[in-house]
Amino acid sequence: VGADEAYSNIILEKDGVISGEVDIPVGNTKVKVIEEVMKAHNVDVSNTYAIGDHVNDIEMFDFVTYSLGVNIKKEIVREHADVVIEMTDFTEASRCILNLLN
Repeated sequence: VGADEAYSNIILEKDGVISGEVDIPVGNTKVKVIEEVMKAHNVDVSNTYAIGDHVNDIEMFDFVTYSLGVNIKKEIVREHADVVIEMTDFTEASRCILNLLN
């Protein structure tokens, strides 16, 4: 998508196949990572965007300026996303964010 940086949980695999499980380092919340990146690059919160799909994204959705929910299953998460889309290909989500930047 042409991003200079991107961050995610550590996606685990077993025998070369993605398992669907993730490893979240202790003490690292998504908001903490966003704040560290903002500080390192002198970015104001008004220029922050996030994509997520689960209850662990609610805090992040509430922190950033624009939140895009993708294939959200739980209503509580939908309530915190600015926009929710259903998709089968990540390019749809990246296009939404890129369109906001242009």
